[in-house]
Amino acid sequence: MDSIKIDDFINGLRDKSISLFTLGDISKLFEVKEITIKTALKRFQNKGVVSKLARNKYLFELAVESPSQYQIANFICQPSYISLETAMSLRGIIDQFSYVITSVTSKKSRKVNYNGLTFDYTHINRNIFTDYIKQDSYLIATNQKAVFDYWYLAYKNSRSRNNLGLINIKKEDLKVLIEYINKNIEMKNKGKFISYIKKNYDK
Repeated sequence: MDSIKIDDFINGLRDKSISLFTLGDISKLFEVKEITIKTALKRFQNKGVVSKLARNKYLFELAVESPSQYQIANFICQPSYISLETAMSLRGIIDQFSYVITSVTSKKSRKVNYNGLTFDYTHINRNIFTDYIKQDSYLIATNQKAVFDYWYLAYKNSRSRNNLGLINIKKEDLKVLIEYINKNIEMKNKGKFISYIKKNYDK
């Protein structure tokens, strides 16, 4: 096939219930070279059928079921999982709502803007890229890990230390967090990090 008709494209993605896709995905689905796909996708973008999210990653605007902003966050940067302010807000660990969709990744930190939303990805070391679960078709940190991620990044000066007081954990929760770190987290200077948490905990 040398080209893709827009109706064939729309019906093909709807039949497969596809809402998020890569250039390679479409190349395989329609058995078309990627250079041909790129040309077609530019046309489809102009018609509002697809939106470009990142390099070679797209959103199908006419999907039968639209993906959530959290699914989009996972898709844009892989590997990544929802954590930090967004995860803590969803779980009621902080009272404020996060207007930026925050994730952690083992890749480089980056920000992506799409349709009025900002997707923020913060790097953490691969050895602590752990303790996330699948929830409603997206990956999100467990409660303890979301809190750990924020404290860890504040410790590394990648998050504001001034906002540590917004995290709603009681003294007994702090003890559980420290036990979690001792049992589940492999990191250098763990004792120094735990001392940092105890010193900066203010409740």
